[in-house]
Amino acid sequence: MDSCPLPKQHHERTPAPIPEEEVEGTKMTGNDIDMWSEKHVGSLALVRTVLGFVNVLLGLVVIAKLFEVI
Repeated sequence: MDSCPLPKQHHERTPAPIPEEEVEGTKMTGNDIDMWSEKHVGSLALVRTVLGFVNVLLGLVVIAKLFEVI
């Protein structure tokens, strides 16, 4: 016996809607976004790594200023 008060249809999975984004007058679907991100995964990782190093360096400068090392 099912103890859940919700109807059976509530438990059935339905596919999530594919988001559409307006980019320069063209509509991009979720599949287009997936293809774009697969093509650019290397460059995005590089940018994320470089920004991470910049963040660490700025943090070190702030800590050095805080303890009056600089």
